[in-house]
Amino acid sequence: MPLSPSTKLRPTPSAPADVPHRLASVGKRRSVPYAILGVVLIAVCALGALLTSVNLGSRDAVLALASTVRAGQVITAEDLRSVQVSAGSGVSVIPAGESSSVVGQTAAVTLESGSLLTRSDLGTSTVPGAGQAVLTVLVKFGSYSVNLSAGAHVAVATGPASGSTTAGAGQPLEIDPQATVVSVTPSTTSDGSVAVELSTDVTSASTIASIPSGQAQLITVSAGS
Repeated sequence: MPLSPSTKLRPTPSAPADVPHRLASVGKRRSVPYAILGVVLIAVCALGALLTSVNLGSRDAVLALASTVRAGQVITAEDLRSVQVSAGSGVSVIPAGESSSVVGQTAAVTLESGSLLTRSDLGTSTVPGAGQAVLTVLVKFGSYSVNLSAGAHVAVATGPASGSTTAGAGQPLEIDPQATVVSVTPSTTSDGSVAVELSTDVTSASTIASIPSGQAQLITVSAGS
């Protein structure tokens, strides 16, 4: 329909001039937190990777005991295993790659299963030490703890004479000698007797040695009691 000359067109409402500026500001405000979060995540990942690298790089394969080795015993390949330990622990450990230099050597001290092996553990046995003596006693079944093992501390008493029907606890000796168990070896008889190697001072060793065979009784005690 044609418009008459007197008809005036009404201007179309337009958006305020500052709308684009406000939209741009909102976009910037929303993008800033995401940018910061991204930076934080990158830093955390980098730190985690660095710590993992440091931890893995500071662990070395060294030799440990797979089984208990007595003082004076020759070390075999079966007695050793490789374990991972942190470097710089201050212990003079032996690298696992040097196991061939250890096999065939003698244990200077009793080495417990699971302990790390050091060069000072190898060489001539230092048992017994100065003022100490090592002796072996035959102990009948029932005169020792069923859990008796190397490292246990025992007090030695006299039990009933062999073949006696007298019951009761062993009688303490005059000086009440105490000793440390070095090893426990089942005897060749079928009566449950064991041969117990003991380490103690010279005086106590002499007293224990005077006990007639089969009459020694071992009482497990705490160290120093």
